[in-house]
Amino acid sequence: MAGNQYTRQIVELRKKQKQLYIILGVLATLLIVVIAFCSWKVVAVNKENKSLKAEKAQQVKYIKNLQENRVAKYSSATINHRAEIAKGQIDSFFYVINNWTGDNYASRYSRAKKYADTEIVNKYIGGGSQKDAEQQAENFKANKMTSKVISTNWYTEESNSSLVSGLYLIKTKVKVDGDKGTYSTQMFQVNYNLTEKKVISIDPVSIN
Repeated sequence: MAGNQYTRQIVELRKKQKQLYIILGVLATLLIVVIAFCSWKVVAVNKENKSLKAEKAQQVKYIKNLQENRVAKYSSATINHRAEIAKGQIDSFFYVINNWTGDNYASRYSRAKKYADTEIVNKYIGGGSQKDAEQQAENFKANKMTSKVISTNWYTEESNSSLVSGLYLIKTKVKVDGDKGTYSTQMFQVNYNLTEKKVISIDPVSIN
């Protein structure tokens, strides 16, 4: 009797041991799956970070090359002189658009027409009524909102007897209620007519 009971205990112990091995096997498998997933995730994140860094580096390189290439195209005193004349007028136009406070915002439209065609002024300022502009100006005053040009660059691409073409890079900062301000950089393809003394076309150029 005692021997049979002992045998049964051994059998039960072996069953429990087998069950334990099965449970450990399952847990080990799950652990391997978790480790594999985490490793894949880390690799994926690293690849994404490398991709973002590479993209940012490419953008920086693009802007640098763009600037160097455009500057290199100043090949003669004549082109330089025309480019300088054009830049003065183009600067004036973009400063009117982007350099404002609540005090001078409402007069942007009339001032910008001195430097660009009406179609362009409507495109970048809007053809709304003077009353609307004045109302918007009051809102900017109330919120202490201002816009300021930080820097500009003008890269001539082409020049003939009356037309100067190039890329215009402008950096601005908008502040609201005395905050630190939000910076933005934009690039435009610009054509300036020396005879008409006006900007005749402006098109945004992506720098992303």
